[in-house]
Amino acid sequence: MGAAECRLAPQEGMLRLKGVRDIAAGLLVLAFMRWCTQRETGLVLLVVAIIPVGDMLVILAGKGSAKSAFGMHSLTAAVMALAAIAMMTGAR
Repeated sequence: MGAAECRLAPQEGMLRLKGVRDIAAGLLVLAFMRWCTQRETGLVLLVVAIIPVGDMLVILAGKGSAKSAFGMHSLTAAVMALAAIAMMTGAR
C-alpha cells in the first residue's frame, strides 16, 4: 500500500478530529458528574456548550447549510446551556 493510499480526505480527517474532541468533552462532563458537585458539573457543561456554538460559526463561515448550523448546533448549545444553568442553580 502506497503512501498516497493511506492519506485521508480533508473532510474525513476533520470529522475524526471532531469525533475525538466530542468524546473527550463528554468524558470530561461524565467525570465531573461522578466526582464533583452539581454546581461544578453545571459550570463545566456551560463551558463545553461553547463547542457547538463554534461548530455553528464554522459552518456558517464556510457557507455551509444554515439549516444544519442552526437546527443542530444552536439547538444543542441551547439545551446544554439550559441544563447547565439548571444544575448551577440547583433546579430539579
